[in-house]
Amino acid sequence: MKKDTIAGESAQEKELNRVKKALAYMWFAYENKDEYCPHEFEKEAVKEAQEILGPWEKCMPKYFGNGVQK
Repeated sequence: MKKDTIAGESAQEKELNRVKKALAYMWFAYENKDEYCPHEFEKEAVKEAQEILGPWEKCMPKYFGNGVQK
């Protein structure tokens, strides 16, 4: 497995850590949600999820079926 010489992590380890961070953001955002005034961490959670999973319209049907709407 090829290691990143700067950080000492493989590409897979970096991606796994990115996914874990995004999941933590989502969990924290859900637990602390304020539907009338989103906080920065909620916006960051959505941004991370979109970067990792792709756009809502393509992601949600893939994981939850076609009935999921925004």
